[in-house]
Amino acid sequence: MTSVLRQKKEDEVKMLKEKFAKIKAAVFVSYKGLTVVDAEKMRRALRAEKAEYKVAKKTLLDVAVKEAGLPESKISDMEGQIGVAFDYEGETGALKVVDQIIKGGVATLKIVGGIIEGKVFSATEIKQLAGLPGKKELRGQLVNVISSPLTGFVRVLNGNVVGLINVLKAQSEKK
Repeated sequence: MTSVLRQKKEDEVKMLKEKFAKIKAAVFVSYKGLTVVDAEKMRRALRAEKAEYKVAKKTLLDVAVKEAGLPESKISDMEGQIGVAFDYEGETGALKVVDQIIKGGVATLKIVGGIIEGKVFSATEIKQLAGLPGKKELRGQLVNVISSPLTGFVRVLNGNVVGLINVLKAQSEKK
């Protein structure tokens, strides 16, 4: 009996290790009191960001993180029952989804820490990162900053050409 249970735990650690090895970021959340409806809503939102949510025992998560070669994150010391949002595509996609779910009224969900690009972050640091714009938003802002002066310059040049055309048109109408 114990060998079957041990084998299940080893399989779960192996699966978690593979997930941790592929991530760009992982967000640890305390989900105590989270309803099934809210959990499914979060899972759907995470899938849209190419991320996923898993629940596991803290000790198994600690072993998986260690075996994946990531820095020790002391998941066992984190408050409550722990779930992990794995982000495979970007550094903040899963983080922003979890933050939006919490801001959307799911007060039972709490961010308790995370790993981004191999670095361990506290709950406070992760929450601060959630407030920052993502890569897509930053790229959009950069394009806007670069294109704004160019657009103004083109309008100034265009205004001179239009003025010249109007003057020439007025001259031709006089003759």
